[in-house]
Amino acid sequence: MNLNKQFANNVFFTILLLNNKPISVCRFILFDNRKTIFCSRQVLTIEKYRQKGYAKKVLNEGFLFLSKNYSCK
Repeated sequence: MNLNKQFANNVFFTILLLNNKPISVCRFILFDNRKTIFCSRQVLTIEKYRQKGYAKKVLNEGFLFLSKNYSCK
């Protein structure tokens, strides 16, 4: 399960939940009137869940959400 949340103007977080607990998060910043996505290089995953593909999943889900909802590339 994923949670996509806008916390500030043009700043979004995608949070990956496992059993309703956050295990990985990535921050996205939109530029150029929301046509371009810049992903901060900071993806955080709880240590015991690392090396299991969760960081990749949170990135992919975030990009998918933003591309569908904000027409970003």
